[in-house]
Amino acid sequence: MNKLLICTILSFIASNVQAQSFEKVRAITVLVTNEGLGGSGRGTGVLLDATHVLTCAHMVSGQADMMLVYTYPMAHVYIAKPDAVDRSDDLAILVLDSSAPVKQAPVFYENVPEGSPITIIGNVLGSMKWYVTHGVITGTDGPYLLTDGAILPGNSGGPWVNEKGHIVALTDWALHSSDGTATGINGGVSATTINRFLENYKMSSFLAKMLDN
Repeated sequence: MNKLLICTILSFIASNVQAQSFEKVRAITVLVTNEGLGGSGRGTGVLLDATHVLTCAHMVSGQADMMLVYTYPMAHVYIAKPDAVDRSDDLAILVLDSSAPVKQAPVFYENVPEGSPITIIGNVLGSMKWYVTHGVITGTDGPYLLTDGAILPGNSGGPWVNEKGHIVALTDWALHSSDGTATGINGGVSATTINRFLENYKMSSFLAKMLDN
């Protein structure tokens, strides 16, 4: 077997593995909105488990807000309420009113070198549909990873996925020039920040249960 054929086979296998990993993340990506419940925002989120959704805090107006969460592919709509909102890191956890099907929990991966390719999943322009763009990690800025990948309204809270199907960030903001032109400088809350937030949330939930008992 010649080297060219071997390389072709390995490339095909790697491509299939990447596609399968991406589909697993897209299956736990959800659409988040408070439209019709006193708000007009539409965005994206990620199922942490059967009843918890991670999204951006700027999607949530108040702690008592109700949200609508649509699972892929628009199979079911759930009512959710915020359970934790961190405005400083712009992260929030919503609790669903019933269990959603989750085959695999997300992995938030922290080791992301500059130049790493990513796929960005989001609810583009509030259209209530999944939309995918590609880019690379261009740097870091405090709690954020930066990318040149296209970010559009409705992407907020959507995952940035690496080639192994790990989530490296959640879409948070896009920088535009004074005339509204996209600059190609876009930020996502890093997996490092997300993991710290989730650990704090688990600890708070554990303490709350202990006090209730």
